[in-house]
Formats: sequence, structure tokens, C-alpha cells
Amino acid sequence: MPIISQLIAKISRGYSGLICVLGVGAMLRFFRLDVKSVWFDEAQTLLQAEQGLKSIFTTFSVGTHPPLYRLLMYWWKHLGSSDAFLRIPSVVFSIISIWLLYKLAELIFSKKIALLGAFFIAVSPFQIHYAQEIRMYSLLLLLSLGSIYFFQVFLKTRDGRILGITVFVTALSLYTHYFAFLIILSHNVFLFFNWRRYKELIPSWLSAQGILILLFIPWGAKFFAHLGSIRNDFWIPPVSIQRLIEVFEQFLFGYYTANINGWLLLLITAGGLLWAILFYPIVSGKTGQDDSFSQRSFIASYLWAPLALIIIFSYSAKPILLTRTLIALSPCYYLVLVLGWERLFKYKYLAVLMGALFLSVTVLTLGNYYDEKNFRRTVSVFPRKPLRQIARSIVSRYKEGDIIVLSTQNIWPSFQYYFPQRLRQYIYLIIDPADFPDDGSFSALQGTYGFEIADIHRIASSARGAWVVCSHWEGVPYLSSQLREWLREQEIVFQDKKIPGVETYYCRIKER
Repeated sequence: MPIISQLIAKISRGYSGLICVLGVGAMLRFFRLDVKSVWFDEAQTLLQAEQGLKSIFTTFSVGTHPPLYRLLMYWWKHLGSSDAFLRIPSVVFSIISIWLLYKLAELIFSKKIALLGAFFIAVSPFQIHYAQEIRMYSLLLLLSLGSIYFFQVFLKTRDGRILGITVFVTALSLYTHYFAFLIILSHNVFLFFNWRRYKELIPSWLSAQGILILLFIPWGAKFFAHLGSIRNDFWIPPVSIQRLIEVFEQFLFGYYTANINGWLLLLITAGGLLWAILFYPIVSGKTGQDDSFSQRSFIASYLWAPLALIIIFSYSAKPILLTRTLIALSPCYYLVLVLGWERLFKYKYLAVLMGALFLSVTVLTLGNYYDEKNFRRTVSVFPRKPLRQIARSIVSRYKEGDIIVLSTQNIWPSFQYYFPQRLRQYIYLIIDPADFPDDGSFSALQGTYGFEIADIHRIASSARGAWVVCSHWEGVPYLSSQLREWLREQEIVFQDKKIPGVETYYCRIKER
């Protein structure tokens, strides 16, 4: 056995390797947890949690997601309010997911595969990104892995109590994100592939799914309302080969890869995937293990089947291929890469080269992520702007009679969150919706918060000064024609253009 394979096998025998991986994963997730400001999606979550239970359970709440994570944040906010503290639940969910992936891979494959898979998920910039975000994605990952793990344990032990745990965890996942339905699909696909082995358990599983339906009925009306809003107004681009490659690339290295050669990323992500599919014995079926078919069907059920359904739905109805919503599929992708890359261990120098490339790119992209640089433009993910600092600077200089004018909806939730309650009534949005024909975020905000676009002349008529903050989803700050014309007429006292993508002005309002 080659030296590298021997070393990994030795480390994976005990729990020292797993403890080290968990330690590295925890360190990377807690590192600089308080640096980034909350962005559009995070601020929506916190604002709804702040407004109470009624807002959390509103049918047309922004984001069209089930309520579990927002409900969790509603209670968590009572214990602390700093950005870092509010991100702790997501960090904890992500750390537990490392351990749970290890247990799942150990159950299905081996301790060596489990340790390598846990390492992949521990150091992935993609996983760290969502571990440090006040959103439901790390909770979705945890509950999805829990559902898969307990379902597989149930099949092996035939213990009805484990089936009950599976139902409970799966129900929680459905109340976290609608893509959790893909996990139920995957369970059924796995049973279909292995029906001869588990045919006596099929009635129990069918009954369990009936219980899941009953548990989800209270949210059913909201679910169909959300489904209708997605069908009528959605912004995800069509599926393409390039988008699929981007998904796998982002699973490994996240979104801050602009300084990494594209061919190198393709070699590591798609190349490793092809190696696994073509040459690993479990995937090709040339192994002597008794449960080799079960292992192959596991990958087919929990990665390829849900991905195929998403592609079919995207072509036939509405595009829904979005990397972050597929976070529950990412552990299986890591396992596929591990299965393929383990085969490289017999090629000593090739294994060292691939390992060095993977670690080098991971370190580079982690540095990019923490420093907020070299962001690669992608669907529905945007570089963070220091909105907390800007908002607090304005609050510290605010004087009675001032108004705060925002030029775009993408910073409105963050400013609402960072401003004290007494000043939020003086925050106004001045945009021209015609400038954003394909952006559904404004109508979503209107549906949730019920605000209207302000008229700058009307709101300025009774104000003494105005703070104007210009920004946009992308890098170039946006100003509507009305706001630009009005700003030219005022006396600019202060301006700050040092922050990329954000311009801040303070002007004394001239009497008309």
C-alpha cells in the first residue's frame, strides 16, 4: 500500500484525525466572524425575527422560505445582538455537519473515506461562507445530513425508533427549506435501487412519508403561495453546462476565485469528478465488496438523482439551479471526489500533485474570502459592502431634521437593521423600478414591508439635511434620474467615495 494511503488509514483508525479535522473546521468558521456586515438576505431574516412571530409566519415573506430558521433567530436575538453572536448558530450547525458527514461516510464506505470527506467539508470556502451567514443554509445542510444518516441507520438496523428520528429530522428540514424535498426523493430512489434487500421496510417508509405529509400540512397553504410567487417572478438564469461546472467549482472553492486560473479550477473540480466516475471501482462496479451496489446507488440517489430532477424542472418549468440551495448535495460531491482521488494514491507523484493543487487553491480562496477580494461574479451572490460602518457613521453624525436617502433596494434592509428604531422612519428609498426590470427584490420587499418609493421633493421639503447613500448589487453605484437631478441642486457638504461600490453624501437642503 502506498505511503500516503497507509498514513491516512493509520490516522483514520482512531478519533484523533476526526478531532483535528473538527478543530480546523471550527477555527476556520469562527475566524473573523464579526468582520462582515449583514447583507440583504441576512438583514431580511433579522428584521423579520425582530418584528415578531406574525412577520415570521407571513405568507409572502421575503425569500419565500419556510419559517424554522427565522423562528430560531427570533429566540436567539433575545440573548445577544452583535453580528458575530447572531452568526453562532450557523457556525455550530456547520461544525456538527462535519461530524455527521464523517459518521455517514463511515457507515456507507470506510473510516478513511469518512475522514477525507470530513476534511473536504471542513476546509471548503463554500461551507465556511454559509457557516458565517445568518441564513438557513447551514441548518439545511445539517438536517439533510441527519435525515440521510438516520435513514441509512434505519435500513441497516430496522429499528422503528430510528425511523421516528428520521421522520422528525426530515420534518424539521422541510420547515427549513423547500429543497429538503429532494432528500425525501433521494430516500425513495435509494429504496427503489435496493428494493430487494429492503422490501419488508417499504411499508414502514411509506407510512413515515404519510406522517411527513401530515406534519407539513399546517404550512401547506404558505408553501403553495410561495410556489406561485416563484412561478410568476423569478430571476435565476437558464441551466447550462457552464452553470453546472460552476456549481461543482463553488462547492469546493466558493465565490472568491477571480485570481485563480479557470483551467486549474476545472482540472480540480471537473477533472476529479470524471476520474471518480471513470476509474474508481465502486463507481464502475468492479469491487468485490458485498455492498458495492448499495454504495454506488447511494451516490446515484443522493447526488445524481436530485441534480437530474433540478435540471429537468429548470428546462421544463422555471430555472431553479442555484448553488447555495443545493448545499445538501455538496457532501455527496465531496465523497465522490474522495472516492476518485483515493484511487490516485497508487500513483504517488500524481497524488501529491493533486493534493498540493487542491490545498493551494483552498488556501488562496480562503484568503480571498476573509479579505473580501477577488470575487468572481455569479448568480445571486454579491461581494459584501461595509454597510455596518457606513450606517453607524451616519447615526453618530445624525442631527434632528436629517433624512436618509437610499438609492437602491439592495441596501435598504441592512440600513433598517443597523439604524435604531427611532431613526428608521427617516430612511427613504428613491429608485426607478423601470431601471431594474428583471429584479424581483423590490416587489418582494414591498410585499413584506409594505413601503412605497418616496418622492425626493416631497420628503426633502420639511428636512434640513440629507444623507444620500448610493450603491448597487454590482460595483457601480446607482442613482435614479430624479435623485441625480435633485442632488445637483443641493449644497454638498460631505462626500465619501473611498469604499468600492458605495458613495455617501451629506447635503444641506436648499429652500425652494
